[in-house]
Amino acid sequence: MQVGARTGDKRLHNHKLPVDIVTADALRRSGYGELPKVLNHLVSSFTYEFATIDDLTDHVRPFSLNGLKGDQVLVLINGKRVHQGAVIDVNDSQNLGSSSVDLNLIPLEAIERIEILRDDASAQYGSDAIAGVINIVLKNKPVNEAIVTTGQRQAGDGELFSGSYNYGNETLFVSLEYKHKSHSNTSGLDRRDYYFNGDARNGDYRVTHIYGDPDAQSLSLTFNGQNFFDNNHLYAQGKLVYKESEAAGFFSETFG
Repeated sequence: MQVGARTGDKRLHNHKLPVDIVTADALRRSGYGELPKVLNHLVSSFTYEFATIDDLTDHVRPFSLNGLKGDQVLVLINGKRVHQGAVIDVNDSQNLGSSSVDLNLIPLEAIERIEILRDDASAQYGSDAIAGVINIVLKNKPVNEAIVTTGQRQAGDGELFSGSYNYGNETLFVSLEYKHKSHSNTSGLDRRDYYFNGDARNGDYRVTHIYGDPDAQSLSLTFNGQNFFDNNHLYAQGKLVYKESEAAGFFSETFG
């Protein structure tokens, strides 16, 4: 059943409420290597703000839907609930005091489409869906492909490398992805004077800290199986992710 439908009728023109659909082709053509950045670019009601020097929030950045916090959005994979992370957003982050699902842990190449229900979602899904519902539908079709994506910021940093292998048949789809993104630094010169007036060392302005994306790498395995033994009641789906991330939180003398 498609998100927002009260019956088994999946035809969009029979839905009583609007549902945003983001296709796999739109995800790939966006040029972004991270799911939240794609949705921020394609869906007007979805917001994914830049956060840095915000403790663990640097590693699991929050999002919002309809201007409400991420813990008021119900995130589903194939119609099944995805639990929120353990990171509570702090400092001046977008969703201060709340926690949300880490959408970055879902590989783009494993997604068939994304369905977003924004209006009256809590009437169908309860108080967890006050802001809306994001249903991520995984691929389940014959495929055998390897995909490599590379890129970087115009400034020359923030290099991104993503490589994935996807295999699927009529019953099972499996996606294995490795992704590495180097840190980016948007800091300007630190123009504060650290010495007494008249000291010649004043005016030697330098970049003294990192303000940007963390350096992160991850390895993920996503699978989606349906209709095992020709029984549409037997299915299995899940993801296994290992991620390392390093973000800056203090001034450093290594940048000049």
